[in-house]
Amino acid sequence: ADVTRRLLAFGREQPLEAVPIDVSALLPDIADNVLSRILGGTVRIATWLAPGLWPVLADPGELQAALL
Repeated sequence: ADVTRRLLAFGREQPLEAVPIDVSALLPDIADNVLSRILGGTVRIATWLAPGLWPVLADPGELQAALL
């Protein structure tokens, strides 16, 4: 369902939904769950985030795609 939503948003068949996103929660999740699986066990990813980051207003799927 998530892939379909992203493809539709990419083709602009589905409008983007900008919502406040906590980047300090999103980045470690992407690094731990997505990138670590793609890169395998040979690459270690470390993230450092400054405390008190403001939320960003963006479409969650589009922001994840841009970060990847």
